[in-house]
Amino acid sequence: MAEHPPEWLDTDFFEKALRSHRKGTNLKILSCEVGRATQPGDNFGSEMYRANLKIETNHEIEDTSLIIKCRIRGSELMNTPITSDAFVTEAKIYSEIHTLMINDELAKTIQPFAAKCFFTNTDTWHEAIMLEDLKKKGFRLAKVSLGLDLEHCLLVMRTIAQYHAASLALQSLFIKYPDSGMNQFLATSVRNLAQEVENWPGYEIYLDALKSLEPTVKNHLLEAVRIDEAGCNVLLHGDLWLNNIMFRYSEETGNVQDVRYVYIYFSFLFFPND
Repeated sequence: MAEHPPEWLDTDFFEKALRSHRKGTNLKILSCEVGRATQPGDNFGSEMYRANLKIETNHEIEDTSLIIKCRIRGSELMNTPITSDAFVTEAKIYSEIHTLMINDELAKTIQPFAAKCFFTNTDTWHEAIMLEDLKKKGFRLAKVSLGLDLEHCLLVMRTIAQYHAASLALQSLFIKYPDSGMNQFLATSVRNLAQEVENWPGYEIYLDALKSLEPTVKNHLLEAVRIDEAGCNVLLHGDLWLNNIMFRYSEETGNVQDVRYVYIYFSFLFFPND
């Protein structure tokens, strides 16, 4: 895991990326500071950086903060198919599918589900997903130790229901459960679990079952997520749990007001049981 941002996350990169988003504007980066947005190891398959930029656009100056997700460097995980699939999937959903799901008309009745995406690139070594900084918008993670109360849960469920409903018309764009790297990932996980169980007194009876599962575990998973082509299939988040949800609260009352979903690299098409 690299300790410092990639050298290519510089003024030139941000100017090109933002110009591709703000077409027709005379944009220039006056200053650029890039640092870690999360701690090493917090994210699967990506490194997270926060860029504080001073931008001049058509003679007007603004300060903005952006989040950049990059593929993990200096790790065997970077080169595995499952990591590659996850990063490409997330980039496609941010740049293509979310844009269509929340068009100008839908935005009048449906709140955004995730951070705005300004730029993605999966074609070169400079792979990146550039997003708005939700933290600067007042969003934060809930405290894991406290869990979620009913008010938070209802907001999460209502919003994910809207997410599922908005996705119904776009099924042809969606990703069925990815399997190109899944066999290696799952087989290795089962093998490591079996090796660990060998050290657990009293659990020896499970060893043979675990070892026999290794070559077929992918088939069991794919069968579990096989879609019914004639059924009601929607885009699932794929990893909806507390650390992948950010909330915004009222400054006056402290009550939860808004929600955004993050880390959507495992999204796929299936029956809505997320």
